[in-house]
Amino acid sequence: MISSMLSCSFLNDLHAAWAMVLGLYAVHALVILRYVSNVAIGAFNFLRAWVGVYRPNGYTYIHSWWYCLDCLGNALAGGDPRETISSRAGKARANGVMWGCALCLVLGWIATLIFGKPTDHCAQSVEPTEGNLAVIPDGE
Repeated sequence: MISSMLSCSFLNDLHAAWAMVLGLYAVHALVILRYVSNVAIGAFNFLRAWVGVYRPNGYTYIHSWWYCLDCLGNALAGGDPRETISSRAGKARANGVMWGCALCLVLGWIATLIFGKPTDHCAQSVEPTEGNLAVIPDGE
């Protein structure tokens, strides 16, 4: 009876099961590591903008501060720390994702209130070269 339990097929199945479990833990660990590193990058860029030594795209102090805060918020939501929430929402809307459509509607309304003219803020904010570091890919 013991010899039948220790057959090659049983050991192979056991080995395959453990490999799958360990593989899933390794994948989860990498996802967590990527998330933590993205948030750290976003926080570091925000602190550099707050101190005044980081000016993405050469903008003013206030614009840099808000831009980096926006990117940090995107990183906290599982996105790329170099991409704004508006860009991510614009990509999601282009893919037909419901949250992207709703968020772009709200952001467009806010931008219209601020600038005094109708604008499609998300479409203007899409950064096609950013988003590769997202834990939750753009448009999902």
